[in-house]
Amino acid sequence: MIYTGLRINELLSLLKKDVHFDERYFDVVESKTSSGIRKVPIAEKIAPFFTHWLNKNDSEYFITPANGKFTYKNFQDSYWKPMVNAQGMDHTPHATRHTTITLLAENNVNQTIIKLILGHSGAMNITERIYTHLEINKLIEAINLI
Repeated sequence: MIYTGLRINELLSLLKKDVHFDERYFDVVESKTSSGIRKVPIAEKIAPFFTHWLNKNDSEYFITPANGKFTYKNFQDSYWKPMVNAQGMDHTPHATRHTTITLLAENNVNQTIIKLILGHSGAMNITERIYTHLEINKLIEAINLI
């Protein structure tokens, strides 16, 4: 999640048909806000993860447990909590969004690009929101910096 900036519900709702692996991005078509509807770059570091989940089974969902679709509670209890507890940490999945922003900022990524990747266009000024049109390759370059 750190390499995408996704909200947990965006990850769990992601459909395979919305992943454009060859072009190295996926579409978030269901989000908490309208600003969250966006193209998200696939970082080179997580490309093998995408290959695995795209080929894992016949489910329409990108990430699936053995019995169908993840719910937040199932993901949190069965995967997230055991992983962070094993590391001696106490974080929620939302903390990964903070990490994404921090790592991008540490790599001097333009704030407009950060907002586009995270789906924070509500925080954009009018110039960023209306007049800035960045190609997906710029977002891919940025996410590959972390």
